[in-house]
Amino acid sequence: MISIQLLGQEKRQERRAFRLLAHSLRSLQRLYRTSTWFTVWSSFAIVLAMSSVIGYGGKSVLAGTLSIGSLVAFYGFVTQLFDPLSGASELYARAQKTFASIRQVQAALALRPGVTSVAGALILAGRYPAVVEFAAVEFGYTRNKDLLHIPSLRIQAGEQVAIAGENGAGKSTLVKLIARLYDPVSGEIRLGGEDIRKIQIKSLRQSVCYLPRDPVLFEGTVATNLQFVRSAASEKEMEDAIRMVGLSDFVGSLPNGLRQRIGPDGCQLSGGERQRLAIARALLQQPRVLILDEATSCLDQAAEASILHGLRRNLSLSTCIVISHRLSTFSTFGRVLLISRGCIVSDGDCSSFLVTRAVRADSALSTD
Repeated sequence: MISIQLLGQEKRQERRAFRLLAHSLRSLQRLYRTSTWFTVWSSFAIVLAMSSVIGYGGKSVLAGTLSIGSLVAFYGFVTQLFDPLSGASELYARAQKTFASIRQVQAALALRPGVTSVAGALILAGRYPAVVEFAAVEFGYTRNKDLLHIPSLRIQAGEQVAIAGENGAGKSTLVKLIARLYDPVSGEIRLGGEDIRKIQIKSLRQSVCYLPRDPVLFEGTVATNLQFVRSAASEKEMEDAIRMVGLSDFVGSLPNGLRQRIGPDGCQLSGGERQRLAIARALLQQPRVLILDEATSCLDQAAEASILHGLRRNLSLSTCIVISHRLSTFSTFGRVLLISRGCIVSDGDCSSFLVTRAVRADSALSTD
């Protein structure tokens, strides 16, 4: 891969690949040795049985107690009896490979998500007020148990909010909690007045759309990626969605248009095109809460501003939460949250955010 070459890790990754191949080769060698010994002993058993039949039968024929025809017939019956053993070694090898694959599939199927729906979970109504509330929320990962502290936070339905903060401050963790990719250690997160832990996962994910910096695209066409969230979406709806994100010219230039294949994980698209396509898919989903976690980072400022304007126009009833590191992004939002070390240190308009950031920078410099 290009990234491995740019990082100068070809030799290291080559050694790692050889170790994995060597492990696989040793497994195949063990299987080959086992099947070889099975073949040898089964063949030995067949030869021994045949030799016994011929020896004892020949002696009986010479003694006059058995006719030659009876010996030939008995020999034929014994041959048919041992015929299945000749293919047993090959069957054994295939069976071992099959069982190994089955065990891997069973191990994958045995995995269970850490976040699940509770018994009797609620299904969200179509037009509920998409108010997001945090109440005494505490969260931490295994290696960072004291990451996020949100005593109180309320985002009104239809509000447009930007979130800023240094790397590792907890911005992405906060919005992932809204999408319930994790559950808080303590406290409650409510959507439309309901604790999200009491809402059915499927219903919650239909209402809350989380877009990361690197969007997930699938092997297939532009259309199949758009229709992933709404299989019944018409071609006109898809064309409208791609026009809203500025992809119309690009899709129109493709040989097959919407039916053009984009490769595994959209590898045939640029970073900006992948992000635009993911946002177009979110528009088709029509979520009640849309979360963009640096989902426009590959776009220039003009393109980003155009897309954000289009989202506010077409999802005017939806709550929109955007994480970004660009000042130009914050200027278009009426409310900006500044997070530092897992806490909200500023909650206001862009001006108050800039003042707070400047004060904190001056404080850090004076401390140094």
